[in-house]
Amino acid sequence: MFSKPTVSIITATFNAEKHLPNLIASLRAQTCKDFEWVVADGASTDGTLKILSEVKDINLIVTSQPDFGIYDALNRAIKLASSQYYIVIGADDFFYEETIEIIINELNSFQELDLLVGQVELKGELIKIRYGQKFLYGARAYVSSHSVGCVFNKNLHAQYGYYSNKYPIFADTYFIKLIFNNKNLRFKYLPDVFGTFSSNGISSNNMLRTQCEFAHIQLTTERFKYFQAIIFFLRLIKALIKNNK
Repeated sequence: MFSKPTVSIITATFNAEKHLPNLIASLRAQTCKDFEWVVADGASTDGTLKILSEVKDINLIVTSQPDFGIYDALNRAIKLASSQYYIVIGADDFFYEETIEIIINELNSFQELDLLVGQVELKGELIKIRYGQKFLYGARAYVSSHSVGCVFNKNLHAQYGYYSNKYPIFADTYFIKLIFNNKNLRFKYLPDVFGTFSSNGISSNNMLRTQCEFAHIQLTTERFKYFQAIIFFLRLIKALIKNNK
């Protein structure tokens, strides 16, 4: 029997059997076990559910049903989570062994933080936060990475809603930009590296759709619409050139 945890780790999965063993290993290696793992699966047809069913040493909640993609699944997981705080990790991402201990120590040091932001690595290099450049980088002006790098207070969803199904690739970007519009947002940055982020997500697999959706969010959330349109076309040309090399 597991007690109520301080942090919920949430993961959206679909046919993720080849990635899950590494993620599970990183959760088992945590120096602090004060967490639950909530997995929202999209009705996988491979061995995903079998692998999860064999996990007995982690406080694990699994739900599996057809959904509308990653953020629909994450919304489902957030609603199932019993903790006040949650952190997202993809099936192909990885936590370093002291991550949860660092997070809980920080949460215990501050009353009612809205957001705790850590560092994240991609292909062995730190993902840089582009402070003050939201007109160019969207959510990257505030956080290193939504997955692996951010601990959210669930109260934020009561105030701003859940991840929008209008943005199947960048619902996290839209949500982060919304919450940072609040000048009273209680957040803290940490120098600690929480883990590694995979570059194999949906935003890496469809260049045109990715560029269009990000541009839509920027046009919706930024003041200078014509400037955003110019940035979009320049990015699109750059991506096309890179794709044709």
